[in-house]
Amino acid sequence: MIEFRGKFDESVTNNLNNRVLKKFWWVFALVSVLLIFLGTVTLLIAIDEGEDLFNGIYLISFGVLFFPLVFLLTKIVQKFVNKSMSIMSSDTSETFQFYPDRLIITQKKQAYGAEESEYEATTSATYAYLYSAEETCDRYFLRISRMQSHVVNKKDLTEGTIEELNEILAKNLGPKFKRKKKYSLHCTALHKPPNPPAAAFLPSPEFPHYHRSWRCPYPAPGMPPYNVS
Repeated sequence: MIEFRGKFDESVTNNLNNRVLKKFWWVFALVSVLLIFLGTVTLLIAIDEGEDLFNGIYLISFGVLFFPLVFLLTKIVQKFVNKSMSIMSSDTSETFQFYPDRLIITQKKQAYGAEESEYEATTSATYAYLYSAEETCDRYFLRISRMQSHVVNKKDLTEGTIEELNEILAKNLGPKFKRKKKYSLHCTALHKPPNPPAAAFLPSPEFPHYHRSWRCPYPAPGMPPYNVS
């Protein structure tokens, strides 16, 4: 059994929102580029014909501010929704237990010092409950639909190993489980040693194929591990 114990608080929705924004950044970028292009064309036509420049300036300004406005609006709306959910609190614990053939999710809200819990719910289901699952450097996204997802932080692991969980998800979900990229600058930056030795930064005749970037003092794909201890 693999177990994670964490909190069901605003960090859950923040992680989901950030994931969506990163996934669809190209859509926002495309809209911004189109607005700026239309604004530029409108502005040039207005200058050429001696008309009002307002529409062109407005489109260019809106194109530049489009993504920041979307990001800010998303944060404001989500914060409003979070406040309306009494269960979403630092007092609410969330436990994920993964077994070979099923998973159990328990949410429990209990104020500090209180004898009885305000809220408690347990979901026990086979892995058919999941639409898909994705592993990143520091968490799992367990999707139950295209628009809904559970967030499991790896730092909340209390029993078992990440490798065991990956095997369970791969066995039960098959191609619907997406593992993190084995070699990622983002992942190695997150998990790099706090004080790598000087040797990690210097060329080495013995190991000329190793990455020497401070972000990735680790071996290149297919190469043996580099001891930085």
